[in-house]
Amino acid sequence: MENKKISVFLPAYNAEKTLERAIQSVVCQTYQNWEICVIDDGSRDGTAEIAERACQRDSRIRLFKLSPGKGKTYALKAGIEAIKKTQTEGFLEIEKSR
Repeated sequence: MENKKISVFLPAYNAEKTLERAIQSVVCQTYQNWEICVIDDGSRDGTAEIAERACQRDSRIRLFKLSPGKGKTYALKAGIEAIKKTQTEGFLEIEKSR
């Protein structure tokens, strides 16, 4: 099996309650050739700060900040454009707490 890099896109808007758990669900996988792209859609809570701390802990995690209110589709497209050279993409969606 080839050791292809997997890119996991995490579009996030006001996801401070769920973002850390979503990041850890990838970090804890046995397959280690991955990167996480957190795309913050202008969150007004602590989402960006949580992502920044994760980036400091692990160089495979990257944060992209967008202007507020662009939406999930725009955030995903922006993330894909940012890492076009990656061979494989995986999607993990953050569900907001209700």
